Formats: sequence, C-alpha cells, structure tokens
Amino acid sequence: MWLHALRKRFNSSSFLSALLLIKRQKKLFASSLLLDYLFLGATLLAGSLVGKAIPQDAESLVAYFGSQTNALVFALAYPLLYYIFLIFLYSIAKLGVLLLIERMHGKKNLRIEMLWKFFLNNLAIFGIFAFGAAVIAGLFGLLFEREFLKNIVFVLSIPFILYLYALINIAHSFFVRDHGGQGIVVRAIHALFSKVKKFGVFLFWDILLGAFFYFLYFLMHLFFTKAVFFNQAAVNALGSYYSQWLAFLSSLFLYLIIGFNRIYFYERVEAYVEP
Repeated sequence: MWLHALRKRFNSSSFLSALLLIKRQKKLFASSLLLDYLFLGATLLAGSLVGKAIPQDAESLVAYFGSQTNALVFALAYPLLYYIFLIFLYSIAKLGVLLLIERMHGKKNLRIEMLWKFFLNNLAIFGIFAFGAAVIAGLFGLLFEREFLKNIVFVLSIPFILYLYALINIAHSFFVRDHGGQGIVVRAIHALFSKVKKFGVFLFWDILLGAFFYFLYFLMHLFFTKAVFFNQAAVNALGSYYSQWLAFLSSLFLYLIIGFNRIYFYERVEAYVEP
C-alpha cells in the first residue's frame, strides 16, 4: 500500500515532470547548457583582459592613474563596477537561458527588451545578499574571536549560499511565468521563506543525482584500473588524459545539475505558488 502511494507521489512530482520535459526538449535543454558555457568563457575572458590591462603593483597603479587619489578612487570603485559588469553578463546569458526554458514549456512571452529589467532584478538580489552578508560578518566579527570566526563563517556560508541559489532560481521562474512582472524579488523572497520545505526538496534530488554520478564514476574507475591502468607505464602514459576526461565529465555533470534545477524550480513555482 505504502509503495503504491510512494509511486503515485513520485509520478506527480516536479522532479519527474522536469526530467520528462528535458527528455522531450533535449535540443533546447542542450542549448541552455551551451549558453552557460559561453557565459563562463566570456567571464574568464573578461577577467583575463582586465587583469592584463590594469597594473598589479601599487607604484605602477599610481603612475598609470597619475596620482594616489585617482588610484585610490579606482581601487575602491573597481571591484564594485567589475562585479556589476559580471552581473550584467550573467543577466544576458541567463535571459537567453530563460527564453529557451520558456520555449521548452511551449511559451514565447519573454523578449530581449526585458534585459534591463532582468538585470535590475539580479542586481537587487545580489545586492540584498551582499548587504546581508556584510552585516552578519560585521556582527560576528564583534562577537567572536578571529580563530573561531573562520569556522563560523564557513558553516553559515553553506545555508546562505543555498538560500541565495534557491532565491535566484525562484525569482527567475517568476520572471518567466509573469513575463517580467512587478515585485519579482519581493514575491520570490516571500515564496522561498513561506514554502521553504517545498523548494528545499531540490537538495534531496541533487544529492540523489550526485550519488548516481558517483556510482557511474566508481564503475568507470574500476574498469580503467583493471583494464587500462594495469601497470605504472600505462598510468604514466594515460593518467593525465584520464584526469582531464574526468574533469570534463565532472563539469558536464555539474552543468546538467544546474540545468535540471532551473527546470525543477520552474515546475515547483508553477505547482505551489499562486499567480
């Protein structure tokens, strides 16, 4: 009896709905992953170009800007402007991903003209969490000694990052569903904290998928150990290629999880959040 109830619940779950949608729309899903890779490449390229253009030592920096005052202003403004620029790049890539997710659901309401509004939503989300992180870090800095502070920050950063990740996906799901409607960030925050158990289930499915990947990796590693790396000469000749291949598979799996989570959160928003 309980097995039948469990199977019925699984068949109506957002997890299965997301998997079936990905199966039906494989090309669109693959295109969304490709956009993620392009964003990563653009981010690395931008960081490399900026790093080469700006002097690294203090004396060269002062000489480059002509005075210590100008160099100080740049040193203060540069990190903020750089991260705003990264958020803008992220918004371009993510809006493209959301356009594809919308098409996966048979809808075509989002437009590229919504980029500015989407960028402002993302800026608000990251700004709120950055401000919250700064306030919490400041309070803990006053309350705890330095040797304990690192451990406390590490422990608290895990749920903090998970909440930020969930909020971003929920807000973006609202943006798709409501065609960039008003109050997206506020509604996403309310939905997350009022239905935290509903949305938090994504962690269970991610762990389950991670365990499946680890099982496949274990079988692959066992095969290579027995059939390929049977002596030191084979390890020396092929070990580096194997490591590169494993790194590629791990990054691909990570992006598959990220892509799945986007679809999952959209399905979750559709199922549990009122218009």
